[in-house]
Amino acid sequence: MDDSPITVLIVDDHDMVAQALAQALSSRPDVEVVGTARTKARVMAALAAQVVDVVITEVRLNDDIEGALIGEVVQQWPDTKVLVLSSSSDDWSVSRAVESGCHGYLLKDQHLDDLYDGVVGVYQ
Repeated sequence: MDDSPITVLIVDDHDMVAQALAQALSSRPDVEVVGTARTKARVMAALAAQVVDVVITEVRLNDDIEGALIGEVVQQWPDTKVLVLSSSSDDWSVSRAVESGCHGYLLKDQHLDDLYDGVVGVYQ
């Protein structure tokens, strides 16, 4: 890894969650949170506008209940890694994320340090 920070886009239906994750990750000197998004459309616009190393997202968003976002990100931006951060550990969610090409899967009940480790892990 070079000296440039890992650029991260945080995607969550809940602004408070996204803002808290952004604040926590921004405290790390090797991570730069470049934005947050609540919808699939905003994610796609953000990725088209800037280079993002890692997207942290749920499997499904309110406007993407089929979970197509992950596959579209992986297909359109192959250098961008997708880390799923979900409250769901059910078979559908995990298999949908893996089949769509996510690079990592964390549960929201894990420790916050696991999120940082996950970002670095998928980036490398």
